[in-house]
Amino acid sequence: MLELVSPTRIDFVVVMVSGLHPGGREALPYRVRLEDPAAGEVIRVGRIEELDADGAADLVRQFPNRELTGFTEVRVVDALGRVVLAGSVDQSAG
Repeated sequence: MLELVSPTRIDFVVVMVSGLHPGGREALPYRVRLEDPAAGEVIRVGRIEELDADGAADLVRQFPNRELTGFTEVRVVDALGRVVLAGSVDQSAG
């Protein structure tokens, strides 16, 4: 996942997943969320409605009215509420 945070531009998120089971229709849709562990906040990035034959998909979302600083954890959750992918986002400069 790529998260771009800027004090002067619109923040946005690019999520690229792969290796998910493309035949597992019961798992769709996948929901992607960002978490700010320090503040205990969770925001929705979006939904992945379908996967390609390799179990991959991309999701892009802009947050024009939301500051994403502090949202350093990403979770991909299936339709049954199970976390299928998780990771951290490094927001350090340069």
